[in-house]
Amino acid sequence: MATFKLKFRPSTAQNKKEGTLYFQVIHRRSKRTIYTDYRVMPEEWDERTSFIRITGSHERQAELQLIASKLRWDSKQITKFITSIQTSS
Repeated sequence: MATFKLKFRPSTAQNKKEGTLYFQVIHRRSKRTIYTDYRVMPEEWDERTSFIRITGSHERQAELQLIASKLRWDSKQITKFITSIQTSS
């Protein structure tokens, strides 16, 4: 059975820059990474829930809500893919 998690990789730059969001897929003890184009600031990432926090100005909140919507859609697509692979095996 395969599982996946949404992860946050902070920027390695000295100044506070946006980090990258990616999915970690684990199947038969093998880890694979699916990178996304989504970037958030470290304070916009909730480590406890492994999801983004909607904070900041109205413009930034709109951006984060769009990212959250896209992440939910991506999660559904990954789930469908994993399900289809498992049922065909």
